[in-house]
Amino acid sequence: MIGAPVALSLSAPTALALWVAGAAGTALTDADRSDAFEVFTHPSRIALETVRPVASGRPALTRSG
Repeated sequence: MIGAPVALSLSAPTALALWVAGAAGTALTDADRSDAFEVFTHPSRIALETVRPVASGRPALTRSG
């Protein structure tokens, strides 16, 4: 597969991207906002500092600082 522990999507990932990342063991995140990002697959690969809910109902992982 792709061999990367984390992949960043610049927009909402497709169903195929989610499937490939999940099968490859890769954490797939998005970067649609400058202050937060979402983790779609394998969240254990991401070190969490703060978890807060967002409008979509899914948790958003934010960087503190």
